[in-house]
Order: sequence, then structure tokens, then C-alpha cells
Amino acid sequence: MKNSAASARPLSRRRFLRRSLDCVVLPLGATLPAQSRGADALRPSENPAKARPLAQDFSVVVRSRNPRKFHFKEPALIALPGGTLLCGYEAYGEETGYRIAASTDGGRTWMSRADLPHLMIGMFFLHRESLYLLANAKSRKDVVLLHSEDEGRSWAKSSVLFQGAFYNGPTGYVMTERTIYRGFGIPRQGGSGYWRGSVVVAGDLTGDLMKPTSWRITPPVYYPGTPLPLMRKPGWDTEDDNWVEPNVVLVDGQLLVMHRCRMNRPLGSSVSGVCTLTDSGGELKYDFGYFHPMPGSRVKFFIFHDPVSRLFWNVTNIGSADLFRGEFRAGPETQFEDDSGHRRILMLMYSTDAHSWFQAGCIVMTRSPAEGFCMAAPAIVGDDLLVVSRTLLGVENPDLFQSNMITFHRVRDFRSLALDLHPATKGGKA
Repeated sequence: MKNSAASARPLSRRRFLRRSLDCVVLPLGATLPAQSRGADALRPSENPAKARPLAQDFSVVVRSRNPRKFHFKEPALIALPGGTLLCGYEAYGEETGYRIAASTDGGRTWMSRADLPHLMIGMFFLHRESLYLLANAKSRKDVVLLHSEDEGRSWAKSSVLFQGAFYNGPTGYVMTERTIYRGFGIPRQGGSGYWRGSVVVAGDLTGDLMKPTSWRITPPVYYPGTPLPLMRKPGWDTEDDNWVEPNVVLVDGQLLVMHRCRMNRPLGSSVSGVCTLTDSGGELKYDFGYFHPMPGSRVKFFIFHDPVSRLFWNVTNIGSADLFRGEFRAGPETQFEDDSGHRRILMLMYSTDAHSWFQAGCIVMTRSPAEGFCMAAPAIVGDDLLVVSRTLLGVENPDLFQSNMITFHRVRDFRSLALDLHPATKGGKA
């Protein structure tokens, strides 16, 4: 496998579409055929409820006409200093690899920018106005870092920071003045089966990030088991319960790692597993802390801190499967008993402490439990929150894990959706 700058060559639109098999890139406002858009499911129902999603209109970053042959996995999003937006995503099927699309008009239209066939999934970040991609190689191997000096058109040879089996989609991370902290999942002890443990990697922002010696890694912490009070019933088989997709947050000076917990499947529980992380004297200490109830932690979530509002924000799905289980259990969507309803309503929430969450509103939704907007990643640009979603709409005999689109959404003036939760001081000011 070539792991060089040559393998990260920019793609022309024609070559991108040819290599993407049945993929097309569509602009904001483009009309999809009714059968591919899920028109009935996207249209408001006759229910007298008046609330509407915040960003139901969207542009399509990339679309597959045949997701069973070629589909997409967890997207990443970043806004560059010059205004360009980059969306990275894994293309999976007859041709696999990591691809990057760019928008120079605020997300209205998207063009292909680069192809990284040796990668599986990644997350962008900026440091000293330089662009980095912290990723996993194919087959969920290794933690690798890439660097670009031309806004993602070309990438220097990737640096392998840690070898082994690792995985995480884009989730929350922390950057202090000196260190970046990012979580990854690892397999259960023995190296096979479900992703049952996690680690945190820490990069020295004062040094050369491309050098493996600038990075440290914690010992693993494994899923501690599902407590009896969280089981649906005594004796429930929890052998395959686990946690994945950790978010790192900094709350009142304490680093915490919050996991998506997959408990009691197929029914699920909205509980996050929380670990504590300390970094003192160059030593990383990583331990299980506690379980905490959290809306949306049944599926992947993305927590980020906004210094302007002084709030944590979270983009996730809030499940509705229990409400509608009787409606679709006997229908054609029975294959979605595990995840349907959990992925069709994408929500925005906010908090002062990353534990107690308030709903700001629904970003986008479909009324069909056989469709979904999920695995979302956000970016703040001015007063707006930008979101990319792994989306499944309008597919005959769908599979929730074979999304046919990556969609782009804009929540305008998102901070105005939050209550002022900060308590007033004696002087009357927050």
C-alpha cells in the first residue's frame, strides 16, 4: 500500500465521479426524484404540532445511486481560515478509501478535492493555521496523522503514531495551549470481537506533531460491564454490551471521556460511560468513573465547547423507537429494530457541564424509521452552526448502515436557541 503524497492526489470532478461509481454531487436546493428523496417522509405530517426542524433544507455533498454497491460512512467537517469548508468521509464498497470534498460558497455546492485510498476514517483539526487529519488506516488499523499546506488538496506522507487496532469516527476532542487530546476505541481484550475498550492519545502542540515522539497514549480502559440496575431484566445477556466512539471534554478543569454505550440491545439505553483523564508531570492516568444518563448516547454523539456562549453543545440522535415500536415492528422495516427511530431525528442540545442537557431543537428529521440523519459532525462559522450528516433517504429495501448521501445543513444563529443558563452573581450579572 502506497502511503505517500502521490496517493493523495487531487481529483478532477470528472475523475472523481468516474471513480465514485454511482456517485453524484448536488448543490443546495437541488431537487431529488421523489423516490430517492423520501419526499413523503420529509414532508411535515398533518399532526397539529407546529414545531419545524432548524435545518430541514440541505445540500448534498455526495450521493450514491446504488448504496448496496457504494455507500458512505462517518463524515468530518472543518471551516478553514479563508472560508473554505472541507468535508471528509469514508467511501465504502467496490472502491474504498477516504475522500475529501470542498465548498467555497458556504456549503451550497461541493467539489471533489482529494482522495486518500489508504485511509478509512478521519478527523480534521487546525494548529497554527495548519491543517491536520488524525485518522485510522484501512481495516481500522493504526493511528496516523497527515498534514496539508494547501487546504487539503495534497497531503504529506502520513506518520504512523501508534500501531494496532483503533477506531473512532469524528467526535469531540480537547485542545489546550500545550496539548490535544483525542479518544479512540480498541477491541476487547484478546484483540477480536466488539470494540470494548478505549484509549486517549495526547499530542504535544509545542513540538512537531508529525513526529510520533510528540504523542503519548493512555493504558486502555475496558467496558466495566452493565450494572444490574441498568439491565432491562435480571439475567439479560450483556456479553456483547460495550462502549465506542469516545468524546473528550474539559469540564471545570477536569478532562472527561464520554462514551456511547451499547447496552441491552436491541432495545438500547441512553446512558454514557464516563472516564476520568489526568495529565500530570507527563503521565497520563485514565480510569473508569461512572455511568451517567444522557439523551442521545444510544448512538454516536459529538460534544464541543463554544467559548462565546460558554456552553457545551451536542449533535446527536434522540431515539423514538420505543414510541413507534408497535407501528413498525410488523412492517417491512423490522430489520431496523436495533436502530430505527434512533437515527431518524437529529437533535442539537446544550449544557453548562456536559452532563445536564437542554434541547435547542431538531436539526433535521425524516418520519420514516427506515431512513436517517446520523453520525453527524459540526463546525462553528460566525453565528451559524454547520453540520454534515451520514444520511439515508428514499432507498428501496434500505440498510441503515449503507447511507446513500452525505448532507450539509446550516443552523442559523444557533446560540439564540439556548436559554441563559449561567447563574447571576450578587451584582446581577452572569
